[in-house]
This record gives sequence, C-alpha cells and structure tokens, in this order.
Amino acid sequence: MKIQKKVGTPPAVLAVRKSMGTLDKVSELIAHGKNYGAVIQQIDAAIGLAQSAKKVLMNQHLEQVVKQSKNNKRLVTELQKLYTYTTK
Repeated sequence: MKIQKKVGTPPAVLAVRKSMGTLDKVSELIAHGKNYGAVIQQIDAAIGLAQSAKKVLMNQHLEQVVKQSKNNKRLVTELQKLYTYTTK
C-alpha cells in the first residue's frame, strides 16, 4: 500500500494510513514465515502510529470543546470521557 501525502492531509489521517501500511507489512511477514521478532517489532510500530493518531484526535477534540464551551461543566465532562478512553 503506497501512502500518498496530500497537502493539507490531517496528521491523524497520515498516522492511520501509516499504521495500516505497517499492518499490511505484518501480514506479509507472517505469511512468508519471517522472524517473529521482526513481526512483533512491526506490530509495535503500528500500535505506536495508532496511538499517535489517537493523541492528535484527542487534542483536536479538546481544542474544539474549549472553543465551543460556554460552561465548565461540559469541558469537565469531555475531559472525564477522554481520560476514560486513554486509560483503557
């Protein structure tokens, strides 16, 4: 899978695409009976890229909530939700 970087592509989208490409590589490595250490390393790389996308999206969401928030109660609720998502 060739990843095309377009001008203005959101960072989270790029991270997800890279993660998907890495997972494609993982399935090829497994299918060809490659060293499990290399497979595990690629899986960890895909997880890191997915976590990167998650952080970017959470930051964007928080920025949006802060801009739109007329009261602190909604902001606190959103922070609690995000904390729950990140600690799973």
